[in-house]
Amino acid sequence: MNTELTTLPQFDPDEGLIRLGYLRLDYDDALWLLELLLLEAKTTIIAGEWPRKLLEEIAHLLVAVKAQLGDAP
Repeated sequence: MNTELTTLPQFDPDEGLIRLGYLRLDYDDALWLLELLLLEAKTTIIAGEWPRKLLEEIAHLLVAVKAQLGDAP
């Protein structure tokens, strides 16, 4: 499985969504993607590798989700 992100996720306060390339993610979609990325990281670590780039992508997505939550009414 390769879920490598090609662009960094960014929160768009005008839309209230996270932009990820051509995708627009609401909170539930972002959590689903986080779950998928964390599962991939877990299996990679179990296989004996350290997924540095994947963990960085997870961190960027978490920052975007945090910004989305901070913008919520």
